[in-house]
Amino acid sequence: MNDPLSTLLDEAVAAGGGILVLSAHLDDAVLSCGALLSSLAGRVPVTVATVFTEAGPPPHSRAARAFLGQCTIGDAAELYAARQAEDAEVLTGLGVEHVHLGVPDALFRLRDVPPAVARLGRVVPEVVHRYPTFRLDIDKGRISRGDRALLSRLDAEVRALADRIDAALVLGPVGVARHVDHLLTRALVERQPRPAVLYADFPYVLRNPVPGYVAARGLTAVTWDRDLDAKQVLIKGYRTQVEALFPPQGEIPLVPETYYLPPEVGTTTPSRAADRPSLPAGTRPRARSKETTDMQETGRAVVLGYLDLAVPLHAVGVPVTTVGPPGRPDRHSRYVSGWIDDPRPDEDALVAALLADARSRETPTVLFYQSDDDLLLVSRRRDELAPALRFVVPDADLVEKLVDKAAFQQLADEVGLPVPTGQVLDTACPVLDERLAFPLLVKPLRRAPLWDATTPAKAALLHDRGELDALVERLAGDHPELIVQQPVLGPETRIESYHVYVDASGRVAAEFTGRKVRTYPMALGHSTAVVTSEEPDVLHLGREVVAALDLRGVAKLDFKRDDDGRLWLLEVNPRYNMWHNVGAAAGVNIPAVVWADLVGRPRPATTPARPGVAWCRVDRDFLAAREEGTGLWRWARWAARAETKTPMDLSDPLPMLAAVAGPAWRRLRRRPVRSPEPTEGPVAAGAVR
Repeated sequence: MNDPLSTLLDEAVAAGGGILVLSAHLDDAVLSCGALLSSLAGRVPVTVATVFTEAGPPPHSRAARAFLGQCTIGDAAELYAARQAEDAEVLTGLGVEHVHLGVPDALFRLRDVPPAVARLGRVVPEVVHRYPTFRLDIDKGRISRGDRALLSRLDAEVRALADRIDAALVLGPVGVARHVDHLLTRALVERQPRPAVLYADFPYVLRNPVPGYVAARGLTAVTWDRDLDAKQVLIKGYRTQVEALFPPQGEIPLVPETYYLPPEVGTTTPSRAADRPSLPAGTRPRARSKETTDMQETGRAVVLGYLDLAVPLHAVGVPVTTVGPPGRPDRHSRYVSGWIDDPRPDEDALVAALLADARSRETPTVLFYQSDDDLLLVSRRRDELAPALRFVVPDADLVEKLVDKAAFQQLADEVGLPVPTGQVLDTACPVLDERLAFPLLVKPLRRAPLWDATTPAKAALLHDRGELDALVERLAGDHPELIVQQPVLGPETRIESYHVYVDASGRVAAEFTGRKVRTYPMALGHSTAVVTSEEPDVLHLGREVVAALDLRGVAKLDFKRDDDGRLWLLEVNPRYNMWHNVGAAAGVNIPAVVWADLVGRPRPATTPARPGVAWCRVDRDFLAAREEGTGLWRWARWAARAETKTPMDLSDPLPMLAAVAGPAWRRLRRRPVRSPEPTEGPVAAGAVR
């Protein structure tokens, strides 16, 4: 037996320890590894630990009822008792130890809810289930926030079990088809400090592609075709499930099993340093500085963003690796200790680069993200990123609804948030809601190049139907839908914001408020100058909105005051942003608090934010000040007093120099070299001097 899997198994047998197989459900280990288990039985002690082995009390969700209808036993408690007995009978007959960890299946796991919601759950069970639907929740692989605490508890149990049997090898599912229970079980395998092999989830691998996780980890696929006949007999022992899994007559295909091995398997045992994966192309390590050595012992941060996020992390001694294009000037900043070239639009390459970089370190890597695109990448690829990186991000469904302005408008109406009256306008048939009257504010669902080419502002204020029709005509091809709202009239200085980090328990861990000073363009433009504030009504309303959304993680909520002083919610951005720089200077360092939570360190001391602390984007704020009529000297004095500045920070001059010198140097390198004028004589004829 010369294949890498056989070699790994022989080493486990020779080591004298056991083999631990983690199974999501009460048949998964035999379905996916039955042939291998048959080969190993009698050669080495094998323990199959099944994680999700229980049902829950009625009333059940529609998804759970549909599942029960496919099984031979319709009562959930009776069915799972029978499944446990089947599993014990099959594995005992094989000579394999079985352990049932007693966690309810995803179809039956419940949320902790207030009594009023629990009473509603008797009528509408979905409101109390952690995963209300199969297709939109369980089958999408979106692990619930509540299951993250469960994962920590299970990790301790599995480690204790592995220690008891002295496991030389751990096997678990790779997560084909992305069932949340399979992904949670895979995460348990990832957390074990022992050699691990993943198996393809059978029979789902017959009709689903191999997850991108395999390529991102650089895993090697190996097939196992011995003892398949014995496996077929074992599967038939799960009588309550066979017909549902293999319709119409329960015929079980004889297909070789597939296992995924880590890339280092089969090579000579390397030294500790050589065992780390090599960094991807474009990754630039920096030498350790003495002042950050202690924090590097704890971990480091990877920032999908800019200096306004790197600066507050650097302020508490966290080493920062930034992801960005190769020529971006901030790679030369003193706040940046490492750089990863951003390969996007190839998101798969970026995920692979992040994972490879994180796995090349011995200490934890915490991921921060600043733009909508970065947020969506982290949210949508969270299951791939989570085994190697630590981060906080709201639930996937909430992220999608907050980023998409049409979905946010609908969500706000459902939850009762104080947003201006609005509608989603179909540009193919632009019929206005009768509640709306000009002037109207028009926004794209998401920013796109055509919008930026049409207007430099984030939104357009239209005064009549003619202006609306003209805008629709320009955008229809690229924007099938637009958001149309009744505007909250008044200057941009009436826009105030609430910044918050809500930890995993639902408690507000850090918060502050602020307001805009200037934007460019002056109307509906981007912030160029802001200050922290002390506004109790913004703080109170911000907390109410966060609670109504059941949001966990980091967020910025923008409000605008109308002529009567009433606050209207404009948007909720569940990501990091440039405000964290000025917030940290004012005494509330949200990135540092998140960092501490994710690496298990005490949170930094946080006091109420000092009002009046300023941030200025110098290059654009000069234009904004000129547009509003502020004199150069008056503006320069204000900018000089601002506690935080971007990008012209005199304490960090290299990015400024790179921004100025870089383009000139690139133009110089592109300048063609002129050929010398031909001369008379031997040289012109081609002779060499």
